[in-house]
Parts: sequence; structure tokens; C-alpha cells
Amino acid sequence: MDGAKNRFDKKLRFAVMGDPVEHSLSPSIYGALFSHFGMDGEFIKLRVTRDDVCRIRQIAAENRLSGFACTMPLKELVIPLLDGISEEAERISSVNIVDIRDGRLFGSSTDGYGIKRAVDGRHSRKRAVIIGSGGAARAAAFKLMGETHELVLLARNAAAGETVASRTNAAFYPFSEAETAMHGADLVINATPMGMFVPDFSGKPEAVEVDERILSALARTREDALIADMVYNPEKTTLMQRAEDIGRRTLNGLDMLIYQAFEAFCIWTGVRVDEAFADELKSRLRDGRKL
Repeated sequence: MDGAKNRFDKKLRFAVMGDPVEHSLSPSIYGALFSHFGMDGEFIKLRVTRDDVCRIRQIAAENRLSGFACTMPLKELVIPLLDGISEEAERISSVNIVDIRDGRLFGSSTDGYGIKRAVDGRHSRKRAVIIGSGGAARAAAFKLMGETHELVLLARNAAAGETVASRTNAAFYPFSEAETAMHGADLVINATPMGMFVPDFSGKPEAVEVDERILSALARTREDALIADMVYNPEKTTLMQRAEDIGRRTLNGLDMLIYQAFEAFCIWTGVRVDEAFADELKSRLRDGRKL
């Protein structure tokens, strides 16, 4: 990428912005990448709330950032504040990566790439169900469109869900029809915060409640179905535990997080991560070993 080499002449500083960010593994992942490639880089966490998003450019400048990652609730809110976005980000109206060059902020989405890489070869591509209608769900839907015989969107927000479904040739079902939506599915992807640990008022982690209708509907999936959760904290979510209890295969969000981070790293530095290091990093993170 043009200008990438010039970046290596100075300390690289990136951040993850959103709320909450306390649980984020991004600093560990990018720290390992900087070390692996011999770069002088730093990756920090910055809590940026919905009310703070109007100051995003100022926050980036104050922290001397070369770029930043966006997590909820910023993926859509940040778009009007950027100088430009990629074609994919425009198509799904969601940005999770911002690259800063000469004071200009350019947004991209690597969520879809991470999702597709994580589930490739692990399902039969007959019927895929995506739970949610936000930025991550849209990224998954557009990436899987045409990759599976039947694509289904299952969402609480009917208006948002129907919009995504119509743009991706997917069938839409509300949570009240979860059993019908999941009937015969060989892949289910949770693209919502359900099951994620978030700090409660005392600062202790507490899991976001998972709708019982979703959990009960898992029994309608194929016996060899893969139940993939974008949530990676906790390591095994309520959705995954219920799926394993009835004999389904599961995958948490760690693989998706790592693969989308690799694509972001390439956008920021121009360096493509080799697959061998990807496997090593995934193993270290799963085992809780130091990166």
C-alpha cells in the first residue's frame, strides 16, 4: 500500500474505540502482530460513548493515532464524520476500521472478511441463519449472500431486519418465529451482543441475556450444524452451551476477531499476515498464553 513504508519510520499508534472496550482483546492481537513483524507499534483502548462520537476526529488527533477500530455503538454513527468509506462499508452502512492518512479519515469494514474466513469449510452451505440486524449482521449477510443455498435473517427489530433481508435476498423472521427460521439450518451466526459479558454497576462482568426463543429453536437445526457466536467473552456463551448440550458444533468469536484484525492490519500497514502465524496466535489466545 502506498505510504505504508513511510509509516514504519515512526511509532505506529492505533486504538479500539467504543463502549464497552474493557474486555477487548485487540491490544493483545495487534501487539503480537507488531512484535512479529518488528514494528514499533502500540494499540490502546479508548472508551468512546455514543455522546462522544462527535469528537472522534479530536480524540484521534489528541491520541496521535494512525488509525482506529470501531466497536459498538460507533460502527454506524462514525460514518458521517469520515472523509470517505470503502465500497463494502457503504453497502452495509457500517465501519469497523478507520485509516488516518495526512489528517484524512477513511473507513472500511473487515467484519465480513473475518466472518467468512472463520466459517469457511465448516458448514454445508445449505441454510444459514444470521441473528441480528446491526452492522455485524449486515456484514455477515452480504458476505454469505450467494455462498449458501438459503439465507435467513432472524432479528428482534423487524424494520431493520426486513431491510437487510431485502438487500441480501434473504428470508426474514422475527424472534417469535425463531423455530421456523432455524429449521434445517446447517449454520447459525449470532451477530448480536446476546451472551456477551459487560460490566454491571459494580464493575463485575454480567452476561447480556439471551432470548429463550433463540435457545429453544437451536433444536430445529441440523444435527451437524455449526453454531457460531461473534461474542468471544465469555469463551463459551449461553448460546454455545445450549448448542453443545444438544450435540451441535460450536465456534466462538475469537477466530472472527483475529481474521478481521489481520485484514485491518493489512489496511493499516500494507502487510499481509501469513496463515502459520494466524494458527499460532489463535492457539495462544485460546490457551491463555502470553502473546
